Amino acid sequence: MVLSTNFIFNYVDFTKIQKWYWHVLIFVPLMLLEPFFSDELRIAYGSLPYMLGIAGILIKRNHWAGKWWAIFTMVQHTYCAVGTFGRTPLQTQWICILCAIEALVFAFVFEKYANAKVYSWSKYVPIPLRDGFLYISRNAMIVYVVHLQLFRLIQMKVWNW
Repeated sequence: MVLSTNFIFNYVDFTKIQKWYWHVLIFVPLMLLEPFFSDELRIAYGSLPYMLGIAGILIKRNHWAGKWWAIFTMVQHTYCAVGTFGRTPLQTQWICILCAIEALVFAFVFEKYANAKVYSWSKYVPIPLRDGFLYISRNAMIVYVVHLQLFRLIQMKVWNW
């Protein structure tokens, strides 16, 4: 996932795509191929990382379609999460609430902090904790891959996958 995402972002500049229909022609196949990505290719979260990556880069560069990508991606994610984890009405409600909050933060709050080096409030956080936050935030892809590897090892050990 990480290698393919880096490869795509090195060769495709999504910020140069201005026509709305090109964004739809990229988004819809990613949305429809989510079951293939997750079930057949066994990619964690299906096509969601690609969709969020595109949304993030568009928002960071103040592209008009960034907020739309973030919102529609989270709608897609909510649909998939409810189908997978929404066993009761309460679970479904909480999934919808959390995904709505994430969508709003990603679409409307992220751009404010996207280019910040270090947040001003961090001077009040103890240095070891601040350094931990900075490490995780600046190395998010590495942290993501390591946690997926650990989950995969647990799957292999516990469920013999």
